[in-house]
Amino acid sequence: MRLAAATGGILTASSRVWSSVDGNYSGKCLVTLQLDGGADVTQLCDPKVNTPGEPKINNWADWADPGQAGNIMYAPVADNEWLFNRFGADMLVVNGVDAQTNSHETGRLFNWTGSNAEGKPSMSALHAAFNSPDQPLSYVVFGGTNRTSGIIGYNRFSNLEKLRSLAQPRDKTAEQLLRSEEEFGRVDFLVREDFSRLSAQEFMNPRLRQSLARYDVARTSRDAFKALSDILPARNELQGLEVFKMGDYEVRDDLKAQMQGALLVFKSGLGSAADLAFHGFDTHDNHDPRHEELLFRVAGAVGYFWEYAAELGIAERIMLVIGSD
Repeated sequence: MRLAAATGGILTASSRVWSSVDGNYSGKCLVTLQLDGGADVTQLCDPKVNTPGEPKINNWADWADPGQAGNIMYAPVADNEWLFNRFGADMLVVNGVDAQTNSHETGRLFNWTGSNAEGKPSMSALHAAFNSPDQPLSYVVFGGTNRTSGIIGYNRFSNLEKLRSLAQPRDKTAEQLLRSEEEFGRVDFLVREDFSRLSAQEFMNPRLRQSLARYDVARTSRDAFKALSDILPARNELQGLEVFKMGDYEVRDDLKAQMQGALLVFKSGLGSAADLAFHGFDTHDNHDPRHEELLFRVAGAVGYFWEYAAELGIAERIMLVIGSD
């Protein structure tokens, strides 16, 4: 251990938060969308009809039969008819997954890690670690249950402006660079001098050496973010947050903004996996109309996702996986 520490040999996989690669990833991309709170699949793509003499399963089944698009059955509510007719040919529906739980948190774990036990990486983490481990934004998280088990780092964003701040270090009010190029050059020179001095210390402990290495690759990868900066839309073209009410229940909908952020990262070549989430499905009362409103919005967001992916020229590279707890 002492020898490894002295020679810089202790750098774990979890230190891969940033990289010096210049954003050239052009392979397959994975997006997971968590419908948070337990979406009622019988109102989506696992329709159940009522049986005479048995407790009622669905209210819609009193007046309509399930719809069908190809070999996929769907509930005739919300915007399901449009959704499944539009995307059914490119869709795989898996019904009857046994998550072995009635708990939201463990359900989220099972969805994306395949296990109710802690310590398992999610499919997003596995995808990013295998396909783009050295990209600066290999795994981006806008929502959902992200588990890495130390195989990859991830970058969490709350909105698209965070992406802009990362790609374009500007003053929010002045709309200009905070420092001149000459000042940036002097800062870089001083930082490199300090880095060389610290790296030469013989007895630096492993944690400090790891932190130093991560800081160094973060700085040296800044040029890669130009690929993202060059494609960021103007502020008036960014998707935003919409707050709406379903009765007394307030929902914050930024799903399209999350999708736009993930797709821009993929287009830039800086990453390959993204986690998204849409909340509000934990309905304990007024269930049917609340779920129907949420499913309308999911269908609209899915339509936006594939339209924008096609506009960016990356639709054929992407798999979108939707699940709920």
